[in-house]
Order: sequence, then C-alpha cells, then structure tokens
Amino acid sequence: MSLEGVDSALADLAIERLRADRAAGYDHILMVRARSIPRATDLAKLYAARAPEFGPRAVHDGLTKKSRDATFDALADRTCRIVVCVDMLGEGFGLPQLKIAALHDVKKSLGPMIQFIGRFSRTSASTPIGTASVFVARDPAMALSPLRDPLREDADWNLLLSDITERATDAVEQLSKFEESFS
Repeated sequence: MSLEGVDSALADLAIERLRADRAAGYDHILMVRARSIPRATDLAKLYAARAPEFGPRAVHDGLTKKSRDATFDALADRTCRIVVCVDMLGEGFGLPQLKIAALHDVKKSLGPMIQFIGRFSRTSASTPIGTASVFVARDPAMALSPLRDPLREDADWNLLLSDITERATDAVEQLSKFEESFS
C-alpha cells in the first residue's frame, strides 16, 4: 500500500469512528497528528474531502493568532470536529471531547507519545463522552522502536502504563540510592 493509501485508510477508519460515536450521542472530536505544516495542510484537504460535515481545519504555529482563534472557536461551537495539528493542543490545553486520534505521523519517543495518547483518555466532561480511540499508521521503521508494544492493535494500556511507570520509579530509586552512597 502506498503512503497515500495508508493516509486514506487511516482517515477512513478515524472518520468512521467519529460518525459512529456521534450517532451514539457522544460529543467527540477527532484530532489528526501531522509532522509538518505542509503535511497538515495535505491531511486537512484529505479529511475535508471525506468528511466536510465535520469542518476539518489545520492548526499550527504558522497561522496568525486570528486564524488559530477562529479554529478554537469552531472547536468550541462544534462547527469543527476534526482538527489537524502540528505540535499544537499540547500540555495545558483542556478539551475532554478529544476522544479520537489519527496519528498519521508517529512521535519517535515513548514519553511524548504516551502523553499524547493519554490526552484522549480523560473522562471528565460536561457532555456525554465515550471510550477513546487511537488509530496509528504503521511505519516499518518502528519495528525496533520502544513504541512497538504500545502501538500494537491489542495493546493493554492499563498494563503498559503501569509497567512503564514502575520502571521509571525503579530507575529514580536506583539513582537516589547511588547518589546517597556518596558522603
């Protein structure tokens, strides 16, 4: 399958989930992750062609403040339910209705990826929200990556996050013991 085919298939899956969630009464929003501004522009066009009813928009730091604010307003009033991002809507941005993610371009390290995916697992909202869904394009370069296990189709995120947290805690404890050994 060509790269275009992967993007199309991923978009179709994510849009299908958004439509199903909306039909079930959930106030969900789909976030699409892109690695660059030109890529975000292309993906926004792809999503607009497939789901114009959801008002897809790209948001990135190359936009004027007025354009970014217009996108945030469209997300707030739900005239936009698909937002294509390039390193935006990160830490400190609260929108629990972000429940569907389409990762066309995967982050290369585990920490930022877990933080990104964790954003979709929030449960407090003033409107009905359901289960989070994350769709990830398979990248052959990820075969030996630490992200391989979390991005498996049948990954148990509760177990994975527990294991990752436990390993991080053990590493900090070992470092503390090592530092305490010096008087």
